[in-house]
Order: sequence, then C-alpha cells, then structure tokens
Amino acid sequence: MQKVLSIALAALLGAFVAAGVYGMLVRNDVRNDAVVAPFYITTMTHMEGDFIDDKNEAVFNKHVEDIRRAMNLFDEYGAKLTIESGESFAMANINWDVNFLKEVVERGHGIGTHADFGYSRDGKNLMTTAEMTAEYKELKSIIDGLAGAKNNVGTSGG
Repeated sequence: MQKVLSIALAALLGAFVAAGVYGMLVRNDVRNDAVVAPFYITTMTHMEGDFIDDKNEAVFNKHVEDIRRAMNLFDEYGAKLTIESGESFAMANINWDVNFLKEVVERGHGIGTHADFGYSRDGKNLMTTAEMTAEYKELKSIIDGLAGAKNNVGTSGG
C-alpha cells in the first residue's frame, strides 16, 4: 500500500509538472510576448472526523508516517501539501503527545480545519447553523492551539 501511494503521488505530481511545462511552452509558441507564470496545483489531505487516531495510537502513527512520506515526495518536487485535520486527528496530537500539525507547518506545508459537520454526533439529526458554527470554532481552537491560528488557514469538508 505504501509503495502504491508513493507511486501514485509521484505520477500525479509528474503529470502536473508536465502539464505546467507543456502549458507554458504552448502559450509561448502562440504569443511571443506572453509572460511565463507558475503553474499552481493544490491538494488537501483530509484527516476525516470518523478516523480513530485519537483512540488508537498505531493508527495515528501510521497516518503520520504516510503523511511524512507524502511531504518528502512533495518536498522533492518543490510542492506544498495541506493537511486538514478533523477532531480525531487533532486530539490524537494531544493524546499521543506528538504535535505533528506543528511539524507540518515547520516543514513549510499547510494545515487547516476539516469542517466535517452537518449532522449530530449520533448522525441522526441535522445540526443548526449555530451548532455547526460552535463545533467548527471548537475544533479550530484545538488546531490553532497545536500549530498557531496564523497557520490554520484552510477549511473544507462536508
């Protein structure tokens, strides 16, 4: 599985780099006065809310190992990775005394808050806007405490 993940990420990055170079070459062939600009691709790795990292240290350590491998690969290509943490992954940083989110930032990658909201914790009732806002603020506060509010810049989810 690890080898497959590394190969898949390398192939994806290779395709993006090739597409960016091709795009710049084509654009310059068409217009000689065109400005060469960087080709940006974004990727976010979502550490979902239903993960069990906060309850199982081995699962957390495996996720950390996989993300470190991905960061190494992204570093090799000068690319940036954004890790969006749900509650389980954020709490695992505290429970297992490994501030991995801070490590991600220190290595020059990004972090964000994964907004995996909409239903009550039992999954049976839709949350109100006020409940979703409160839950988001609570999770964002945990992640801000781990890596700093100025570094917690993204959010998405569903």
